[in-house]
Amino acid sequence: MALEINALVGDPDANSYIDLEEAEEYFESRSPEAPNWAAEEEGVDTNKIRALVTATRLLDAEIDWDGTITYPDQKLRWPRIELYDAEDREIPGDEIPDEVKWAVCEYAEVLLATDKTEDMSSAGISSLQAGSISINFSQSQPPKRVVLPDYVWDLVRRWGQRRDASQGSARLVRG
Repeated sequence: MALEINALVGDPDANSYIDLEEAEEYFESRSPEAPNWAAEEEGVDTNKIRALVTATRLLDAEIDWDGTITYPDQKLRWPRIELYDAEDREIPGDEIPDEVKWAVCEYAEVLLATDKTEDMSSAGISSLQAGSISINFSQSQPPKRVVLPDYVWDLVRRWGQRRDASQGSARLVRG
C-alpha cells in the first residue's frame, strides 16, 4: 500500500502538518528554488510524501512544544492551545501555524538531499569481529544523529525548546 499524507488537523491518524498540494505551493513561491524538491520526477510524489511525513515526525521528536495539545486523541503534537504568534495574538486551537508548515517543508527539502536517519546503527564503528566478539569504535567519527537545521528551528523557536538544548538553559513560560 502506498504511503498517503493525512494532514487533517487533530486527526488521530494524521501523519503530516502539511499536505502535498500545500507543500508544492510553498516551494513554487519560495526563493531561491529548492533544488532537491524540484529534482523529484514529475508525477512521482512518493519521495516527497515520505520526506514530509518524516520531517513532521522529526520536528515532533526534536522539539518540546509549548502549550497543550488541543484534542486528547490527536496523533501529532500540533494543533496546540495556549500559544501566541509574533504579534502576541492567540493561535486558534484548531490551526497549525504557517511557520510550522514551512518548517516541515524546509526539513523535507533537507531530507531529500541526504537521508539524515540512514545507517545510524553502525556510525562510529571502525571494525567488528564475530569470533570472541570484538567491536572497535572510531575516535574520529562520532555517531551520526538527526540534526535539526538552524534555519528550520528559527521558523518555530517561539513555540518550543530543542530537545538537544544545553543543560544550563532555562525555559521562559508565559504567565
